[in-house]
Amino acid sequence: FAIHGDLSPTNIIVQPTGDITILDFSAAKTGTRYHDIAHLFLHLHFGASRLPIRRRFLRLVQRALLAEFDAAASAEEPAFKLMLLQHCACHFAFLAEQSSAPGRLASQRLGRLWRRLMPLWTPDLVAS
Repeated sequence: FAIHGDLSPTNIIVQPTGDITILDFSAAKTGTRYHDIAHLFLHLHFGASRLPIRRRFLRLVQRALLAEFDAAASAEEPAFKLMLLQHCACHFAFLAEQSSAPGRLASQRLGRLWRRLMPLWTPDLVAS
């Protein structure tokens, strides 16, 4: 499959008319069916964890995103969860490498990130 490679909210422009423009194809390559959708799903999850007021709204967006991608798609599908886990592991490793904080502080920051990621594996992820 042809994939964008870095699909995130910062690479999507939605016009008032509803037209959508995707930017930054510098990471475009081939990959799995769920690569881009899982990456965008993860970024929406990060947005929901940073903005509690918008958590319910962003979960509705996640559910709509999956439904538009494929009416039969589910956040519980093993292939989707595997791709989501791969994105989480990459994000986690990137932050660990980039951390300029001393060992204990870096460990605390990564622990907070891990606690934010754990809800992605609960059965009711997009049900609420």
